[in-house]
Amino acid sequence: MTADQSPQIYYGSSYSHSGNYSMRLYYRGYTALPIFQTPVDSLMLKFWLKQTSSSYQLVVGVMTNPNDPSTFVPVDTIRNSTTDYEYIEVYFDNYEGNGQFIAFHNITNTTYNYSYNYIDDLQVSLIPSCRTPQHLEANNIYTSSAVVSWTGTSPSYTVTYGPDTNNLTFISTNTVFATLTGLTPNTDYIVMVKGVCSATEESEYGLPITFRTACLPISLPYIDNFDEI
Repeated sequence: MTADQSPQIYYGSSYSHSGNYSMRLYYRGYTALPIFQTPVDSLMLKFWLKQTSSSYQLVVGVMTNPNDPSTFVPVDTIRNSTTDYEYIEVYFDNYEGNGQFIAFHNITNTTYNYSYNYIDDLQVSLIPSCRTPQHLEANNIYTSSAVVSWTGTSPSYTVTYGPDTNNLTFISTNTVFATLTGLTPNTDYIVMVKGVCSATEESEYGLPITFRTACLPISLPYIDNFDEI
């Protein structure tokens, strides 16, 4: 990897997604990955990103010359919604240049000339023909139902959910949302979604999410003497 300000291999389990080390981008600069034999426009990048402020940004792009910042072409700009680690996927199939180096551009705080971006569990791979759904979330959560939604490009999807991995329900949909019914009140559920591109081709499951259904209303009379916590 190269940069005009070198990244740090940072020790500390509080700043790593797995193990004890992560890559910390601190100063303003460009950090390039090694050159790959495969054309960049057939690749995707997966990694976990932690940003210690919601004002920080990380730009992922491609460079022709890792020592020349002017050759950097942005592909995606990332600003996490929390200061916890978040899973990131970047696809390069829309890149039309001649660059061969996937790179990060650390955009620093304009006041202090730095920002903290921690990267861990990075992987570069070929773009699958059937892409994994992303951005799964649950909304409209009630006592016995919930609505989940996601983003994706597949013609149909399989939604898998249940209170645990030994008690799962599978439903199919050709939309990017689904209503889960028959749920038990005040119960934790896990949900996963995969794309179905054909009878013989499916994507990997995307990252699972969990949610808890709402409680049933309490019957009257309601009594609490607060002697027990």
